[in-house]
Amino acid sequence: MDGVNHSCFVPNPTTGEKYIDVTCVYPHLEPIQLQSEMTYDSFPVLNWMKSSPFFPLITTAIYIIAIFGGERLMKNRESLNWRNSLSMWNLLLTIFSFLGFIRLLPYCLHSLYYMPTQELFCRSPRETYLHGSTGLWTQLFALSKFPELIDTFFIVINKKKLILLHWYHHVSVLLMAWYSYAGEQPLGIYFCLMNYFVHSIMYFYYFLMAVKRRPNWFNPMVITCLQIAQMVFGVAFTVLGVYFYKTVPMCSNSKSNLLVIMLVYASYLLLFCKFFVGRYGGYLVKFMYGSPKRKIT
Repeated sequence: MDGVNHSCFVPNPTTGEKYIDVTCVYPHLEPIQLQSEMTYDSFPVLNWMKSSPFFPLITTAIYIIAIFGGERLMKNRESLNWRNSLSMWNLLLTIFSFLGFIRLLPYCLHSLYYMPTQELFCRSPRETYLHGSTGLWTQLFALSKFPELIDTFFIVINKKKLILLHWYHHVSVLLMAWYSYAGEQPLGIYFCLMNYFVHSIMYFYYFLMAVKRRPNWFNPMVITCLQIAQMVFGVAFTVLGVYFYKTVPMCSNSKSNLLVIMLVYASYLLLFCKFFVGRYGGYLVKFMYGSPKRKIT
């Protein structure tokens, strides 16, 4: 890869395969990273994920049963006031997402600038981001989709409306993150970066709402727009991924995985656009054309 000193390709302690050490490429990052991050070996957990393909399926099945069973259980009960717990949960996810974003951003910017386009879509992540700090935070991303299911717990106990977009997104993103990571998807780190960025803003907004400190100038429509932009990029990246898979010999990618990711992102795009129109369509019409004048009689 251009822009990387040969000495910055370091061997993985498990397999001996060399990968890019982003802290070696940019030494000024070392003071803000833990030694355990920089030397992290992802293979023990990665191999467990590869050998446990049914674990996320069982988890999501239990999740679906639990949320609809819980909704039915709460039907004739008063909502629980767990505002403090909800605010701390959202703050925790805000901090986690922000840390993930700033950990992955240097590598992503470097690779987008220096790496040939076809390598972005085809080069094995074992040679690029799968280990070290980037390996840790992509792995944490895939695993974080399990605790994020707790979001729905707060919706159920507060007797909020459980919409399709919410639970479908949690189920599908958990499965997609697990199988894409276990399948060593070359584009995985860019999907992680986008999601970390959007979630750091989204969960911070939820935190402010929970503590009743949302500033008047912040419009929640911005979050939905960011989510829609994320889905557009997701669809575009996977379309390009399929193109390079077909045109680059020995492309280290999976056509089936790319097609599944493309379909999932396309479904998100459709659902988020539908949500946007339903939630903000009237506001936009009013903003663009003004309120209709009342006819004087």
